[in-house]
Amino acid sequence: MTQLRCERFVGDDYGVIALIGDIDLNTTDPIRRAALEMVGGAHTPVLVVDCSRLTFVDSTGIGMLVGLHKRLAMTGGQLILANVAGPCAEVLRLTGLDAVLDIHWMDGEPASPWLDAANVDAMRDALGVVAPAITADAAAGPLSFG
Repeated sequence: MTQLRCERFVGDDYGVIALIGDIDLNTTDPIRRAALEMVGGAHTPVLVVDCSRLTFVDSTGIGMLVGLHKRLAMTGGQLILANVAGPCAEVLRLTGLDAVLDIHWMDGEPASPWLDAANVDAMRDALGVVAPAITADAAAGPLSFG
């Protein structure tokens, strides 16, 4: 059975979803629902997906990311993939999506910079996001799928 954990953090103008594990047919729908819940009311025009601990993505996962990108773009929002590496980066490169999706590599930054207030400004600068500091949203909290 596929295992995926999703940590969600919400700021005033953007949200972060940190994915831990695999994205495949079994985990795509819960991730999509969590992401759309975060951006649903246009309160979160920027959605950052931290892929630093993502170990696998299949075609349904790629389709979900493209769908989120299109949905946010239609409403003036932005999907940012951060810390994409390994096999996931290779899939995006081979499909040509690395030229379509907004991908940022935050080299030298901790995997979850929004958890440390000292790193929030550096993360926002690296992503080109102008927004208030991110704070952990206990209501959103970690999710586990699988």
